[in-house]
Amino acid sequence: MIDLDPQANATAGLGVESEDVPLTVNDVLAVRRRGGLADVLVASTWDGVDLAPGTLDLGNRELDGSHDMPFRLREGLDGLDLTPYKLVLLDCPPSVGRLMLAALVAASHVLIITDASADGLRGIGNVQQTIDVVRAHMNPGLRVAAVLVNKRERMGEQDAREAELRQAFGDLVLQTVLPKRADAQTAHGAATPITRWKGEGARTLSILLSDVYDELLERTHATTGSAT
Repeated sequence: MIDLDPQANATAGLGVESEDVPLTVNDVLAVRRRGGLADVLVASTWDGVDLAPGTLDLGNRELDGSHDMPFRLREGLDGLDLTPYKLVLLDCPPSVGRLMLAALVAASHVLIITDASADGLRGIGNVQQTIDVVRAHMNPGLRVAAVLVNKRERMGEQDAREAELRQAFGDLVLQTVLPKRADAQTAHGAATPITRWKGEGARTLSILLSDVYDELLERTHATTGSAT
Protein backbone atom coordinates (compact mmCIF):
# COMPACT_ATOMS: atom_id res chain seq x y z
CA MET A 1 0.00 0.00 0.00
CA ILE A 2 1.30 3.43 -0.98
CA ASP A 3 -0.65 6.09 0.90
CA LEU A 4 -0.79 9.32 -1.10
CA ASP A 5 -3.62 10.90 0.89
CA PRO A 6 -2.57 13.69 3.30
CA GLN A 7 -5.22 12.41 5.73
CA ALA A 8 -3.20 9.15 5.93
CA ASN A 9 -6.28 7.08 6.69
CA ALA A 10 -4.85 4.02 4.97
CA THR A 11 -1.69 4.35 7.07
CA ALA A 12 -3.64 4.49 10.32
CA GLY A 13 -5.93 1.68 9.21
CA LEU A 14 -2.89 -0.52 8.67
CA GLY A 15 -1.73 0.11 12.23
CA VAL A 16 1.04 2.62 11.52
CA GLU A 17 1.28 6.18 12.84
CA SER A 18 3.01 8.66 10.53
CA GLU A 19 4.88 10.35 13.37
CA ASP A 20 6.42 7.02 14.38
CA VAL A 21 8.26 6.41 11.09
CA PRO A 22 11.41 8.24 9.93
CA LEU A 23 10.35 8.59 6.28
CA THR A 24 7.04 8.80 4.42
CA VAL A 25 5.78 9.04 0.85
CA ASN A 26 6.26 12.80 1.15
CA ASP A 27 10.02 12.22 1.18
CA VAL A 28 9.73 10.27 -2.07
CA LEU A 29 7.75 13.04 -3.74
CA ALA A 30 9.96 15.86 -2.46
CA VAL A 31 13.00 14.86 -4.55
CA ARG A 32 13.21 12.80 -7.73
CA ARG A 33 15.33 9.73 -6.92
CA ARG A 34 15.35 6.30 -8.57
CA GLY A 35 14.24 3.52 -6.22
CA GLY A 36 13.68 5.89 -3.30
CA LEU A 37 10.48 4.17 -2.23
CA ALA A 38 12.55 1.27 -0.86
CA ASP A 39 13.72 3.50 1.99
CA VAL A 40 10.12 4.32 2.96
CA LEU A 41 8.52 0.87 3.08
CA VAL A 42 7.64 -0.51 6.50
CA ALA A 43 5.79 -3.60 7.65
CA SER A 44 2.18 -2.97 8.65
CA THR A 45 0.31 -4.82 11.37
CA TRP A 46 -1.58 -6.72 8.63
CA ASP A 47 -0.02 -10.02 7.57
CA GLY A 48 1.64 -9.78 4.16
CA VAL A 49 0.99 -6.05 3.68
CA ASP A 50 3.88 -3.59 3.49
CA LEU A 51 3.25 0.14 3.58
CA ALA A 52 4.69 3.37 2.27
CA PRO A 53 3.15 5.66 4.92
CA GLY A 54 1.26 8.85 4.20
CA THR A 55 1.45 12.05 6.22
CA LEU A 56 -0.25 15.41 6.52
CA ASP A 57 2.84 16.96 4.90
CA LEU A 58 1.73 15.45 1.59
CA GLY A 59 -0.59 18.45 1.30
CA ASN A 60 2.53 20.47 0.41
CA ARG A 61 2.97 18.39 -2.74
CA GLU A 62 -0.34 19.68 -4.09
CA LEU A 63 1.30 23.11 -4.09
CA ASP A 64 4.55 21.85 -5.64
CA GLY A 65 4.64 23.37 -9.13
CA SER A 66 7.86 21.62 -10.18
CA HIS A 67 7.53 20.21 -13.67
CA ASP A 68 8.92 16.83 -12.58
CA MET A 69 6.81 16.37 -9.42
CA PRO A 70 4.23 14.09 -11.13
CA PHE A 71 7.07 11.76 -12.20
CA ARG A 72 8.77 11.38 -8.82
CA LEU A 73 6.66 8.48 -7.59
CA ARG A 74 7.30 6.52 -10.76
CA GLU A 75 11.00 7.26 -10.36
CA GLY A 76 10.80 6.13 -6.72
CA LEU A 77 9.29 2.81 -7.81
CA ASP A 78 11.79 2.30 -10.62
CA GLY A 79 14.11 -0.62 -9.97
CA LEU A 80 12.19 -2.02 -7.00
CA ASP A 81 11.50 -5.73 -6.98
CA LEU A 82 7.71 -5.90 -6.77
CA THR A 83 7.44 -9.60 -7.58
CA PRO A 84 6.68 -10.58 -3.95
CA TYR A 85 3.45 -8.57 -4.20
CA LYS A 86 0.33 -9.65 -6.08
CA LEU A 87 -1.00 -6.11 -5.99
CA VAL A 88 0.39 -2.65 -5.23
CA LEU A 89 -2.33 -0.18 -4.23
CA LEU A 90 -1.86 3.58 -4.58
CA ASP A 91 -4.39 5.23 -2.28
CA CYS A 92 -5.24 8.68 -3.68
CA PRO A 93 -6.92 11.73 -2.20
CA PRO A 94 -10.62 12.00 -3.13
CA SER A 95 -9.97 14.93 -5.47
CA VAL A 96 -8.22 15.44 -8.79
CA GLY A 97 -4.88 17.14 -8.08
CA ARG A 98 -1.14 16.70 -8.34
CA LEU A 99 -1.02 13.78 -5.90
CA MET A 100 -3.57 11.88 -7.98
CA LEU A 101 -1.61 12.85 -11.08
CA ALA A 102 1.56 11.35 -9.59
CA ALA A 103 -0.32 8.12 -8.89
CA LEU A 104 -1.71 7.92 -12.43
CA VAL A 105 1.75 8.45 -13.92
CA ALA A 106 3.13 5.58 -11.81
CA ALA A 107 0.20 3.15 -12.09
CA SER A 108 -0.56 0.39 -14.56
CA HIS A 109 -4.30 0.34 -13.78
CA VAL A 110 -6.95 2.49 -12.15
CA LEU A 111 -9.69 1.24 -9.83
CA ILE A 112 -12.37 3.90 -9.54
CA ILE A 113 -14.36 3.60 -6.32
CA THR A 114 -17.67 5.41 -6.13
CA ASP A 115 -21.03 5.42 -4.42
CA ALA A 116 -24.29 5.10 -6.31
CA SER A 117 -25.09 8.80 -6.55
CA ALA A 118 -25.26 11.63 -9.06
CA ASP A 119 -22.09 13.10 -7.54
CA GLY A 120 -20.34 9.76 -7.97
CA LEU A 121 -21.26 9.64 -11.65
CA ARG A 122 -19.91 13.15 -12.21
CA GLY A 123 -16.77 12.32 -10.25
CA ILE A 124 -16.01 9.36 -12.49
CA GLY A 125 -16.26 11.65 -15.50
CA ASN A 126 -13.71 14.04 -13.99
CA VAL A 127 -11.30 11.21 -13.21
CA GLN A 128 -11.69 9.76 -16.71
CA GLN A 129 -10.78 13.11 -18.27
CA THR A 130 -7.61 13.19 -16.16
CA ILE A 131 -6.81 9.58 -17.11
CA ASP A 132 -7.16 10.46 -20.80
CA VAL A 133 -4.70 13.35 -20.42
CA VAL A 134 -2.19 11.18 -18.52
CA ARG A 135 -2.49 8.39 -21.08
CA ALA A 136 -1.92 10.80 -23.96
CA HIS A 137 1.10 12.61 -22.52
CA MET A 138 2.65 10.75 -19.56
CA ASN A 139 1.66 7.09 -19.25
CA PRO A 140 0.36 5.54 -22.49
CA GLY A 141 -0.07 2.09 -20.90
CA LEU A 142 -2.51 3.27 -18.23
CA ARG A 143 -5.81 1.36 -18.18
CA VAL A 144 -9.02 1.57 -16.18
CA ALA A 145 -9.32 -1.82 -14.50
CA ALA A 146 -12.79 -1.39 -13.04
CA VAL A 147 -15.38 0.78 -11.35
CA LEU A 148 -16.39 -0.44 -7.88
CA VAL A 149 -19.67 0.60 -6.28
CA ASN A 150 -19.07 1.09 -2.56
CA LYS A 151 -21.26 1.85 0.49
CA ARG A 152 -24.39 0.75 -1.36
CA GLU A 153 -27.66 1.24 0.51
CA ARG A 154 -31.07 -0.32 -0.10
CA MET A 155 -32.71 2.75 -1.59
CA GLY A 156 -34.70 3.28 -4.77
CA GLU A 157 -32.56 6.31 -5.62
CA GLN A 158 -29.39 4.23 -5.45
CA ASP A 159 -30.98 1.50 -7.59
CA ALA A 160 -31.48 4.09 -10.31
CA ARG A 161 -28.00 5.54 -9.96
CA GLU A 162 -26.33 2.13 -10.09
CA ALA A 163 -28.31 1.37 -13.24
CA GLU A 164 -27.02 4.64 -14.73
CA LEU A 165 -23.45 3.68 -13.83
CA ARG A 166 -23.78 0.31 -15.51
CA GLN A 167 -25.37 1.84 -18.58
CA ALA A 168 -22.63 4.46 -18.86
CA PHE A 169 -19.61 2.24 -18.15
CA GLY A 170 -20.80 -1.25 -19.04
CA ASP A 171 -18.48 -4.11 -18.15
CA LEU A 172 -16.07 -1.77 -16.38
CA VAL A 173 -18.45 -1.79 -13.40
CA LEU A 174 -17.73 -4.81 -11.22
CA GLN A 175 -20.66 -7.13 -10.62
CA THR A 176 -19.69 -7.28 -6.96
CA VAL A 177 -21.10 -4.32 -5.01
CA LEU A 178 -19.99 -3.45 -1.46
CA PRO A 179 -22.90 -2.59 0.85
CA LYS A 180 -22.69 0.05 3.55
CA ARG A 181 -21.91 -1.70 6.85
CA ALA A 182 -20.94 -0.20 10.21
CA ASP A 183 -18.41 -2.99 10.73
CA ALA A 184 -16.23 -1.51 7.97
CA GLN A 185 -15.70 1.72 9.89
CA THR A 186 -15.23 0.07 13.28
CA ALA A 187 -12.69 -2.43 11.94
CA HIS A 188 -10.81 0.39 10.22
CA GLY A 189 -10.78 2.40 13.45
CA ALA A 190 -9.28 -0.59 15.25
CA ALA A 191 -6.67 -1.06 12.46
CA THR A 192 -7.94 -4.62 12.02
CA PRO A 193 -8.62 -6.48 8.76
CA ILE A 194 -12.33 -6.97 8.17
CA THR A 195 -11.64 -10.71 7.91
CA ARG A 196 -10.72 -10.72 11.62
CA TRP A 197 -13.67 -8.63 12.77
CA LYS A 198 -16.65 -10.34 14.32
CA GLY A 199 -20.17 -9.60 13.17
CA GLU A 200 -22.56 -10.40 10.35
CA GLY A 201 -21.64 -7.24 8.45
CA ALA A 202 -17.95 -8.10 8.65
CA ARG A 203 -18.56 -11.63 7.35
CA THR A 204 -20.57 -10.28 4.42
CA LEU A 205 -17.90 -7.74 3.52
CA SER A 206 -15.12 -10.33 3.84
CA ILE A 207 -16.76 -12.54 1.23
CA LEU A 208 -17.50 -9.67 -1.13
CA LEU A 209 -14.03 -8.13 -0.81
CA SER A 210 -12.50 -11.51 -1.60
CA ASP A 211 -14.57 -11.56 -4.80
CA VAL A 212 -13.42 -8.02 -5.67
CA TYR A 213 -9.79 -8.98 -5.07
CA ASP A 214 -10.03 -12.06 -7.28
CA GLU A 215 -11.70 -10.12 -10.08
CA LEU A 216 -9.12 -7.34 -9.92
CA LEU A 217 -6.27 -9.82 -10.14
CA GLU A 218 -7.92 -11.46 -13.12
CA ARG A 219 -8.47 -8.16 -14.92
CA THR A 220 -5.06 -6.64 -14.25
CA HIS A 221 -2.75 -9.64 -14.50
CA ALA A 222 -4.38 -10.73 -17.74
CA THR A 223 -3.02 -7.59 -19.42
CA THR A 224 0.31 -6.92 -17.67
CA GLY A 225 1.20 -9.89 -15.47
CA SER A 226 1.26 -7.59 -12.44
CA ALA A 227 -0.60 -4.54 -11.20
CA THR A 228 0.24 -1.24 -9.59
